[in-house]
Amino acid sequence: LYDVNGQDRIHAAESLGKLGYADESNFIKDLARNSKGAFKVYVLWVLVNSGKPEYEKQLAECLQSKDPIVRRIAGYVFFHLHNISSQSYAALADVAKNEKKDSPARADLLSALYVHSIRHPSEHSYAHKELIKYLLNGKDSEKKQASSALRISTDAKDIKILRQMLNDANPDVRIFAADALISITSNISAFHFRGLQWLDWVVICLYGVFMLGIGAYYSGKQTNEEEYFLASRNMNPYIVGISMFATLLSTISYLGKPGEIIKHGPMILCEYLAIPFTYTVVGYILIPRITKLKITSAYELLESRLGLGVRLLGSIIFILTRLVWMALLIYISARLMVTMLNWGPEMIPWVVIVAGIIAVLYTAMGGLRAVVITDVVQFFILVGGAIITIIIITFKMGGFGWFPTHWASHWDVQPIFSWNLSTRVTLVGSALASFCWWVCTAGSDQVIIQRYLATRDTKAARRAFLINILSDMSISLLLYTVGVALLGFFIAHSMMSNDIISDADYLFPRFIAHYLPMGIAGLVVAGMFAAAMSSLDSGINSIVTVFTRDFLVRLGFSKQEIKASNKHQNDQQAGRIGSTGQQNESNGQNKSNGQNNLTTQNDINGQNGQNELKINRCANSEQDENKLKLAKYLVLGIGIFVVLIGSQIGKVPGNILEVTGKTNGLFVGPLFGLFFMAMFVKRATAFSTIIAVIYGFMTAITFAYWDKITGANHSLSFQLIVPSSVLVEIIVGVLLSMIPIKNKTTAIVLGIILMLPLIIIYTYLHNIFA
Repeated sequence: LYDVNGQDRIHAAESLGKLGYADESNFIKDLARNSKGAFKVYVLWVLVNSGKPEYEKQLAECLQSKDPIVRRIAGYVFFHLHNISSQSYAALADVAKNEKKDSPARADLLSALYVHSIRHPSEHSYAHKELIKYLLNGKDSEKKQASSALRISTDAKDIKILRQMLNDANPDVRIFAADALISITSNISAFHFRGLQWLDWVVICLYGVFMLGIGAYYSGKQTNEEEYFLASRNMNPYIVGISMFATLLSTISYLGKPGEIIKHGPMILCEYLAIPFTYTVVGYILIPRITKLKITSAYELLESRLGLGVRLLGSIIFILTRLVWMALLIYISARLMVTMLNWGPEMIPWVVIVAGIIAVLYTAMGGLRAVVITDVVQFFILVGGAIITIIIITFKMGGFGWFPTHWASHWDVQPIFSWNLSTRVTLVGSALASFCWWVCTAGSDQVIIQRYLATRDTKAARRAFLINILSDMSISLLLYTVGVALLGFFIAHSMMSNDIISDADYLFPRFIAHYLPMGIAGLVVAGMFAAAMSSLDSGINSIVTVFTRDFLVRLGFSKQEIKASNKHQNDQQAGRIGSTGQQNESNGQNKSNGQNNLTTQNDINGQNGQNELKINRCANSEQDENKLKLAKYLVLGIGIFVVLIGSQIGKVPGNILEVTGKTNGLFVGPLFGLFFMAMFVKRATAFSTIIAVIYGFMTAITFAYWDKITGANHSLSFQLIVPSSVLVEIIVGVLLSMIPIKNKTTAIVLGIILMLPLIIIYTYLHNIFA
């Protein structure tokens, strides 16, 4: 492809596109921009494989070309794409139906329309009839293309016609017909492609109603902020531990972990070597320091050591992290659901809205207690779905023939350790990434810290964390086993190909939608929705907790409460003065009845005291009720905001686990760095901490988007994003803490100087790789 004068350049571009190769380098972009004809279309195919909608839009524009060869190649490319946008489909349908019958592009366009029109019966039927005509009376090239398209058919008449084509005079036509028959036979012999049935939808609907019922039940038990945000600090540690794990096990993990082991191999399992070290650091160093503080927001700890500015910085980083992560989570979850249900991309916003509304409603109604209880329910649904999948595969294959006995040919070669930072996964890298992610998350994320604070004491919080990591290890091993079982199943039924391997994240939903028995498929789908909502509800609840504690109080909400309280006190004092005047007048008129007057005075004072107590209680009750209402409104508002973003968020290229690392991982290290400076660096200052955060964040961005920043043809390992950012932030923070800062002017000048190295480094990287 890089050989400008190469005679096979066009075939190289076609092969790269068909293999699923994705490349967004400047060279490929310039090549697509400056090329013409069929070669331009094939180069666009390479760009489209990256998942960016703008490249698919450019490809769709080729359908309108005046050159029939360009239209034919564009149809050929769309035929091989798994999913296309509604806009691309509309353009394809319009061109295919209006293409002249003698056009060399018509067969390819109709083939593309046929494979993408399953959701559009009339257009699907039209394309099918026209392809059958080509199969019976078309040219050899048209017969081959029609055979390729009909490989997704299960119609008995189509099978009969394809069998007749095995006697065609042209050997290429016979080969294409045989290939189509093999695909059809394999699909039918494995299981029936049926999709979700009525019982599946009943199970899904019942699950949604059950979640809302839990929220409604606990809604009536909320009396104050302490109960709403922290469940009165008395929840069972075992329930809290399971809730922690269910929160962190999103749909991304539920589908991404099987996809990871299918595509790249089992080296990722080495992450569990870090568990003993993780538990020691978190359980005996971090948790005791956190639970001894009577706080609601984790970021109150930052203010006590480093000031209000650092506290608000920590809160902002957390809120941004959770908002972006939740939006990405719910978008990917909806995208996977749509793929599984064989719906079009236009349905993604609707799936996002339905799942989001349910999670937001029961979170707003029931607070943390409802969140934790629903997390536990969702945990068991997820476990059940994974176990059932393994059982079904084992039963259908007549045993454990799915378990691999050798290293698969497509798995990565993954060393124990490598100094090459672009090596995707290593044994040491897996363990290090797992250790750093757990320590950073457990030591700085409000979602997790809020659950520590919901337990009785340090011992209970430590037990909850132990249950959490043991649950994570057990369920992750279960999900990796699901991946191995799926790989064995698809290989055994001759359905593995380069396209399927490149879409490994989608094998689990594909199996669920088409192969699991009716009802059980609905249960597993409910489990996937459960995983998405579990992360969504906990994230929203924690964001509201931080926002209420760290921002509303600072913006004057507490001042209004103080004014209201002072008004009550003034009214009470005025009442007491009026009472005293009446009492003095009464004393002057009844001097002879001193004993009776004393008794009356005591009764009046006692009555005033009781009235004052009642007024105070009424004022406090009213304030608690107002705070609770505000908290619930905030849950609704933030939840709606996340749903709106999630319904429109663009695609992030890469494997699911890599995408998570390149979004959530950007903030995990820098956020923990704040807490490290506050808890372990005695000489830490607000200045040194803020500058260190900037360095840590820029380091994370560099490792996550190395290829984008430098234009290089390779990326750096996603496993190094969190470890590198934490290490750089701690080193910079400790060193800067040794520098005395006498005034604001010194801080500003030094801050500007410290930004220069970042500018120089990024300029150098861009120039050296450009």
